[in-house]
Amino acid sequence: MLFLTYWFVVFLCITLPVYWLVRWPRFRLALLCLSCAVFHTHFAGPAGVAPIVVLGVVTYLAGLSRNRTACSAGSPSAALKNTAFARCKSARTFCPPITAIRAT
Repeated sequence: MLFLTYWFVVFLCITLPVYWLVRWPRFRLALLCLSCAVFHTHFAGPAGVAPIVVLGVVTYLAGLSRNRTACSAGSPSAALKNTAFARCKSARTFCPPITAIRAT
């Protein structure tokens, strides 16, 4: 399970206090984005984090625009991001020999 590892506990114990100590909203956003990228890279690998970052930026920009059409397109983007991460993680968990062959 993803959230029961020692790595995640250490990551959370470092990231959460630093996030709450930062007072500037733009720096908080940057810290949050960096933390998300580190977390996803650790569990999904470098190849798995690229689509997640792209879809995250698309979703963020759609919400920032406050355009109803863009937000409607951004919601499936968020769902796709979560599906991509879950699929990558489940492939590595349930089919390790297959992913090891594909990686070589």
